[in-house]
Amino acid sequence: MVHRIISISKKIFVLLLISVIMLICLELSLKVFMPNRFFWVGTTDRSVAPNVAVLGWAFKPNSTVKQLDPDTGKLYVSKINSAGWKDVEHSIENKNGNFRILLLGDSHTFSMVPIKDTYSRILEKMLNDSGMKTEVISMGYGGWGTDHELVALKNYGLAYKPDLVIVQFDTNDLTDNISINDFTKYKPFRFEVVSGQLICNSVPVTAMDQKPPYNSAIIYCFNIAKHNIKTKIKQILGRNDKCGVNNPIATWWAKHPINPTDRYFVYHSTDKGSQEIEYAWLVYEKIIEQMNSLSKSSGASLCIFNEVDDSVLAWDKTKHRVTQDASGNIGVLWGGVYYPMDHSRHVKRLKEICLRQSVLLIPNKRSYTRFANDPHPNADGNMRMAEDIYDFLVSNLNRTTQY
Repeated sequence: MVHRIISISKKIFVLLLISVIMLICLELSLKVFMPNRFFWVGTTDRSVAPNVAVLGWAFKPNSTVKQLDPDTGKLYVSKINSAGWKDVEHSIENKNGNFRILLLGDSHTFSMVPIKDTYSRILEKMLNDSGMKTEVISMGYGGWGTDHELVALKNYGLAYKPDLVIVQFDTNDLTDNISINDFTKYKPFRFEVVSGQLICNSVPVTAMDQKPPYNSAIIYCFNIAKHNIKTKIKQILGRNDKCGVNNPIATWWAKHPINPTDRYFVYHSTDKGSQEIEYAWLVYEKIIEQMNSLSKSSGASLCIFNEVDDSVLAWDKTKHRVTQDASGNIGVLWGGVYYPMDHSRHVKRLKEICLRQSVLLIPNKRSYTRFANDPHPNADGNMRMAEDIYDFLVSNLNRTTQY
């Protein structure tokens, strides 16, 4: 009897051991072929990423970042260069005498497409193919605001002695600049305007929370399967998801609707918004003012590129984040109340700021195609962004600087 119990115990132990080994193998395989992050901002470990000390989060130099196409789920790997940016290599010294363009932006500049398909790489190729000897240097991370771009310009960008600095704008820059975002606790600085002056304060930070349950590829894939099953059941029952997709990546946007009653609502239909959003615009303008001053001191011109074009409105419509009445008026239905909105409000404000600060605003002539499941521009959208910037540069050579 005892021998039988021991024999059964051994079999159970062997089965458990085999199960654990199989789970470990499955976990490792899934992490390689189905990474559980479709987009990530890097690390806060300054021992492996020196830029962390200045920026709060960054990628390890010469590392790789794995991303998933939000629509197809296709995996691609991008190389992080020796300076810690998702970009090709650039030497500090301008050995070939190129006209240098420095692009500063957030996740839209970091991009959710492979490096070769980013608007920075496309723009450089277009300019060089047209005979303009150009080098485009790209600096941007997910979660950045214009404040990060100013810090990056000071600490890294000006070292390349750019001839032109292009600052990519997104409406979430306004709240990112005053740390109303998910990355606040990782940012080592805060900007504020005191008596008309832009002040930068140092603040303590915490490390990024990377608990094992959230890093598990098995759990990630299980959640995908669970979501797809729920979506399929809803489709069969005729209860389609409001988000309108069967990709869990996109459900984030369904859970974060546009709130027209928020203090930082940027699309207000009145001449002025709330006190809070007006202050956010003030901080943004002061940051641009300082970036312009630094650029000029280094011999460079500054331009602003607005990434939030009419395609964002079209995307919001498909996800039922905004509504449009029979007269074509745009608004948000919130709590049973209809709130009108001006989706081009930020463009008007940018024009006013550019006029006051004597910087140029690159116009949006094209519609930047977005992923179906995410509002970031896809490869085609990046191409159109590059084309808009290219057209602007070609027609404004004497207003920016000479090649």
